[in-house]
Amino acid sequence: MTASGLSRFRMAFIVLCASTSVVAAPVASAQKKGDKNSGPVCAVDNDNGAEALSGRLFLARATDPKTSVEDRSKTLRQAVGTLGGNYDRNKDIGRDYLLGEALVLFAAEPATPLVGPRSTYGFKDNPAGTIDVLATADTILTLLETTHPECASQASAVRQQAYVPLVNASIGALNAGLMDSANATAQRALLIYKKSPYVYNVLAGVAVKKADYATAQQDYRQVIAVAGNDTLYKKLKVGAMYNLAVVTTSLADADTGSSKKAKSDSAVQLWKDYVAANPGDPNGQAGLTNALQSSGDTAAAGQLYTDMLANPQKYTDIQMFQSAVAAARANRQSDALKLFEAGLVKNPFYNQALVYVSNEYFNAGQLDKLFPAVRRLVDVDPADSDNYRLLAGAYQIRAKAEAGAAQKADRDSLVAALTKWKHPTSQVSVSRVLHDGDKMQISGKIQNLTTASKTYNIKFQFLDVTGKVLGSQDVPPLTVAGGASQPFDVSATVPGVIAYKYLPVE
Repeated sequence: MTASGLSRFRMAFIVLCASTSVVAAPVASAQKKGDKNSGPVCAVDNDNGAEALSGRLFLARATDPKTSVEDRSKTLRQAVGTLGGNYDRNKDIGRDYLLGEALVLFAAEPATPLVGPRSTYGFKDNPAGTIDVLATADTILTLLETTHPECASQASAVRQQAYVPLVNASIGALNAGLMDSANATAQRALLIYKKSPYVYNVLAGVAVKKADYATAQQDYRQVIAVAGNDTLYKKLKVGAMYNLAVVTTSLADADTGSSKKAKSDSAVQLWKDYVAANPGDPNGQAGLTNALQSSGDTAAAGQLYTDMLANPQKYTDIQMFQSAVAAARANRQSDALKLFEAGLVKNPFYNQALVYVSNEYFNAGQLDKLFPAVRRLVDVDPADSDNYRLLAGAYQIRAKAEAGAAQKADRDSLVAALTKWKHPTSQVSVSRVLHDGDKMQISGKIQNLTTASKTYNIKFQFLDVTGKVLGSQDVPPLTVAGGASQPFDVSATVPGVIAYKYLPVE
């Protein structure tokens, strides 16, 4: 029987996320009347009414590092109580500025709820009414910016006092794999400040983890647009350009309709933009070549395949596997096999690459290569029944050339492998692997193929390039009804990790 492993090949891509903290801009002072060539003067500091003067004193105390958390909350309530009464916004713009800052400082307090009774935050009117302090601060500061454009920088700096702790919390949640928390906190950060690319990068990262590539595409475009040419965001923008090209390629590859050509052309252009901005990055060149291959431009792809095989030290295992997939889809089987083999030198335990080469060795009858590859595959991925079909095929081929006890042993092994292939009692399917430096995340599901409920304990081991076990992580016990399945996620941060395996579940 002939076989092909391409249909089972799944590729993951690395998401470049903001993993470091964002630093706030200092709160700007209003322009002084004596400034020359400064344009219109922001007069928020010129409000010397009793309420504004008291509000400034309370805010100064609240922002003093020596003030305790309890006293800070009390002082902020006093500030809001003083500033939050009725006033003429056309005249008392200082009250808008100060009240907006007081509410923003409430929002920046980790233990303070953002929605609650007005009295919680110090408002004296309608104390039982509900208020969203962040949304209210946004409304007040937007009004200030709209009616007094000369105060935009001051309002922006106030906004960042809430934005920075919120976006940092969302980055931390994303890095910890807490997707719902990361998304909710990022949305709050976006409510108060929209002029920083970090929050869009978090939202894109959440979308990628949820395999919502269309949303990720929109958010990465926002990262690039908001970052502009600001050198402060250069690294973030480069990562967004790369990931935008990746998700666009994924969307193009998944499309089978009339829009596929347009999506493929868009992916090619995005990779060209990335390569132009980062000419020394082989990831970009590999991505461009694969996109060109998918769009039908095989000449450019062939040039990269040649370079990869001649200079494998320049490329990662994932780059080689990606190019191998593209070559196989273009019916360049010889190139595909060579690229998979070159990738397996760098990562000998990547199960989907082992699936492909094992199929090719089986079809070619190359037992000397088939047995090592398929045995490693079964060791790495022992609860995927399809792997035992390949193992059975290896014994079948070898048994034909043997006689006596050796032939009987291989036939017995053939029967055992066929039984595991045709009559499995469980099936583990890994659907996604994200490998980013020393961190590896694995998602999949286990199916109970029997009629009775069973509890499964899945133990993952994390390997270096030699196969040495660097660490392990157990999936919490999963009780699965007969004929049903349960998803799982497991992750670990282990220096030197390059691959994984899991122990038999039976």
